[in-house]
This record gives sequence, C-alpha cells and structure tokens, in this order.
Amino acid sequence: MEWYSPPELRTRALLSCLLAAACASRTQTPPVLFPAPEAWRASDASGLLGDLATDTERVFVARRDGSVLAYAARDGRALWRREAGTGRLSAAAGGVFLRSDDGKVVRLDPASGRPAWTSDSGVLGPAPAVIDGDLVFVAGAGLAALSASDGRLVWKAQDGADVTAPAVAQGARLYVGEEDGTLRCRDRATGVTRWTFKTATALHAPVVADGDRVLLGTTDGRFVSLSAEKGDVRWRFKLGADVLGQAALFEHHSVLFASYENVLYAVDRNNGHLRWRSTLPSRPIDGPRLSGSAAVVACQESDVVAYDARSGRRLGSLTAPAPIRTPPLLLADRLFLGLRDRALVAFQLDLTPSKQAWSPRGPRPTPAPSGAPGRERERDRIPVAQP
Repeated sequence: MEWYSPPELRTRALLSCLLAAACASRTQTPPVLFPAPEAWRASDASGLLGDLATDTERVFVARRDGSVLAYAARDGRALWRREAGTGRLSAAAGGVFLRSDDGKVVRLDPASGRPAWTSDSGVLGPAPAVIDGDLVFVAGAGLAALSASDGRLVWKAQDGADVTAPAVAQGARLYVGEEDGTLRCRDRATGVTRWTFKTATALHAPVVADGDRVLLGTTDGRFVSLSAEKGDVRWRFKLGADVLGQAALFEHHSVLFASYENVLYAVDRNNGHLRWRSTLPSRPIDGPRLSGSAAVVACQESDVVAYDARSGRRLGSLTAPAPIRTPPLLLADRLFLGLRDRALVAFQLDLTPSKQAWSPRGPRPTPAPSGAPGRERERDRIPVAQP
C-alpha cells in the first residue's frame, strides 16, 4: 500500500479534478458535422415509399413498385432486391418488416431479403410496424401485437380510436396516440388499457418514455410531462403550434423538440422550464436527431441544420441537392436522406470536436417574451402530481 502526505493528497485530488474536467470538456464539445460531402448516392425511376429503415449495417428502402432494396450503409453497395409488395418498412437487428395498408406484415431476412414469415394482423392503415424485442406492433384501425419470431398474433385491441402516432414501449407499458387526441397506455403483454390522457386534437408525435414519466408533444399547443404510472400531469409547456415529430432526450436534464412555429426548444424535463430555444429556417420535417451533443433537424424544403444541444448555438447546415422526402437517418458519421428526385443520398459527417467548446458562459437561453408561447405563469400551472 502507498502512503501520501496531506499536501500530496491535495495535489492528487486537484489533478484528478482537472483530468475529469478535461474529459467532461471533450464530451461537451459538439462535433463539426458540416460541410458534409456526399459519400454515396443511389437512385431509381420508381421512387421511395415511406421512411428509411436500418439495422445499423444496412439501409433499407421500400419502393412504389412493390420492391424492397438493401444497401450497405458504409459504401452504398446494392446488396439485394426483393419483390415483397407495397408497404412501409421498419427494421431492427435480425429482421426487416414490411407492413402493407391491408394489415399484412412480411418479415424479411436483412442479409438476404428472403421472407421468414407473412402474417395478417387484421389492422388496416399505412403506418410502419413498430419493433420492440419479441413483439411487433401494428397500428391503425386498431392495434395488434405479433410475435417477432413467427408472426403469430399475440393480442389485438380495438377499444380506442384509430391510432395516429407510432407506438412506444417501455417495460410493461405501451403508449399510443389516437385520432381523437387520446394518449392511451396499454399493458404491453395483453393490450389492456391502463390509463388514458385526453388532448383536444389528433396526436401524431410518439411519446418519449423517460423512466417514471412520459413526455408528449401535442397538436393543441402543449408539450406535457405525465406520470408513467397513472398519466397524471406533472408540468406543461405552452406552444404556439403543433409538435408532430418525436422529441429527443439529452443528458440527464433536457428534452429537445421542434414545433411548427419553426422553433427548436430545449426544456428541463424535471420541471418544464425553458433552457433555450432557436429559430429553424422553416418547418421541421421531424424531430431532432442527436449526434453526440449536436441536435440535427431536417426542415422543408432542403435544409438540414445542427445546433449545440447545450446552448442552442447554431453549428452549421447542409442544403440537400433536392427537396427532402424522408426524415433524416443518422448512423455514426453518416447522414442518410431520401430526396424527392428519387435519390437516396449518404452524406459524410465530420465528427471532429469543434474548436468552440461549450461553456457555461456561452450563449444564454432565450426566454419567452411576455405573452409568447412558453412556460405558463405560476398561477396557471397544473400542480405536480403527488405520489
């Protein structure tokens, strides 16, 4: 055992603190990202249908002619093509799932494109299936859970309105947004309703499950935090426009979301206080994606913009060569976009830390002006639900 005198102990403690601070500084520095040259491009005459899907090694696209194509994410090599029918894709490690409007789901092998099984969920609708471990959820005019391994129907529920927001599972709970504005929490294993939370208009953004709370962007001018156990409101944040894309959790304190008032918000998810907000060049296509401590947002028609997730400082932007067709897909140092000129483009991002590191003395959060959307006044607050 080594022994140190009190001065030596103080010196070692100081060095440890400095080292920790240096490491923290490196992780707090957002990447450069832009400019981002094209890494590869693929195009065809048929056109893309639905969003891009990935298993982290390959990028999958469904085409309007009823075929599914797989590309190597790294170099864009065409790996396989399969005639599987018209539908929307979703993917996870070990499986690619094509859901058609009539409720049929086909599972394809991601390496070869060979069909593993076909199942009829009986749920009509255009939304892609949602994969969660051993279950595949099919939503639309009802909600069904299929076994991911063999396509067997596990349960089916039709006790709510049509599902308009992607299902999100966390633990034993499953959250779905419905056409009449209801957020419904179901039992993941059985589909039985546990609780509901009512909003005024149809929900389109999926919830973000965050431990013992659920965060939800609405189309009635609110962003809310709910108790995951009972659906009680913990706080609400007033907005001037709809939230249609998924929010993103950043570190232990922030939730980032984009609204149709062309604003990217960062709100403290513990109490709903505004941390910062930044103006977007136009309406967001979807919610923010995180690349380290950078928040990337794709906007209409062809802008992709990055912001420092800690301060809201704009980091840079990319202008796509054609209007953007699909929400962006981020994989390591690649940004994938489906474009309206029928091209799939992969851009090479620069992940080198930027020279301007984040600092508590950096840009201050922009408060909401009096009368503008933002945190509600104390007398208008909904009380925090007590356990």
